[in-house]
Amino acid sequence: MKAAPLLIAWHNENAPIYSVHFDPHVKGRFATAGNDNNVRIWKLESTGEERKVTYLSTLIKHTQAVNVVRFSPKGEMLASAGDDGNVLLWVPSELSMTPLGEDHSDDKETWRVKHMCRSSGAEIYDLAWSPDGVGQAQ
Repeated sequence: MKAAPLLIAWHNENAPIYSVHFDPHVKGRFATAGNDNNVRIWKLESTGEERKVTYLSTLIKHTQAVNVVRFSPKGEMLASAGDDGNVLLWVPSELSMTPLGEDHSDDKETWRVKHMCRSSGAEIYDLAWSPDGVGQAQ
């Protein structure tokens, strides 16, 4: 196995990335969670030694830093959680629902929040799907 670093610095310039997770069913698609309160979706393509990362979408709903992002085992949903104490379950959407005044013309995919759960505590630093994709632990 050979490892190569991917340099992604597109979470509001120098904002750190706290979590990365690859979609188990769409080759090369992965999500990042960052200090800029957003989740971003990317596509990794590799040809031999060459790696290319393409931006796909920004998921905006968290109000504070996003600490963790995880695709469900079947890849049909994406969970994100962070310092705002919210767990958001995202699903791909056919409709583009861009908030008024925001420009997401570079987005190649559209995602929407299917469920939102508020934790009883404060920040959430990790979460995991059950193997069947039905439940989560935080």
